[in-house]
Amino acid sequence: MPRLLLTDEHWPKLKLLMLELSIYDKPILLKPLEGVLYTD
Repeated sequence: MPRLLLTDEHWPKLKLLMLELSIYDKPILLKPLEGVLYTD
């Protein structure tokens, strides 16, 4: 199983979505964002 489910190719799409929602687009947010999306 990969360490991160969201890869670098997903980031540009997420970045646009985050900017639309007025969320900072820092790459360091990738891990917390993944945690929010993939928690039970």
